[in-house]
Amino acid sequence: MNGRQNDNTLVSKRIILMALGFGSAALLVKTIGLSIPIFDTVGLDPRELFVTLGAALTGPIGGILIGFMARDWSTPVLHVGSLISQAVHIASGLWMGYTYKKLAYRQKNFPQLLLRWSILVAVYYYLILVLGYVLIAYTLARVYFEETFGGRSFGQAYVDLAQAATPELIITVVITAIILAILPPKSRRPLW
Repeated sequence: MNGRQNDNTLVSKRIILMALGFGSAALLVKTIGLSIPIFDTVGLDPRELFVTLGAALTGPIGGILIGFMARDWSTPVLHVGSLISQAVHIASGLWMGYTYKKLAYRQKNFPQLLLRWSILVAVYYYLILVLGYVLIAYTLARVYFEETFGGRSFGQAYVDLAQAATPELIITVVITAIILAILPPKSRRPLW
């Protein structure tokens, strides 16, 4: 096996250690409040770089661990918004951890891998982070939804949040695609 683990192994010491590293990086940038300004009113949340790439490389179990660690730990554990954020980051980590290997990594053509990567990140943002956040708030935490989104409907809350997330999504795709392009092919390989 040349130092590589079996492709069917979802959990190993290497996966857990790598996931803890990516999760710690996500936790650190969120804890210190690091935001990279993109425009005057929009900033990149760098933890998404660590969640997307870390989950892709460590698989579903690593993605869940990284997503768990990526929450905003400065808010109370039982704060509704924080719980929703943690739930969608766990789901997002699981998504990236599973789909990168199945839908993107196996592409022999590197531009095709980058195209599929971009689609996976768009799904990560629009269907899991944003839709998941709005859906959970709307169905399970209606008071929180009203406080957060005012008198907006479910659809309008989704559109507003998706529009706000779009610049970050684009920058995340660009930065992570550059990182994937720089990595040697064996380092782009998922560990599971």
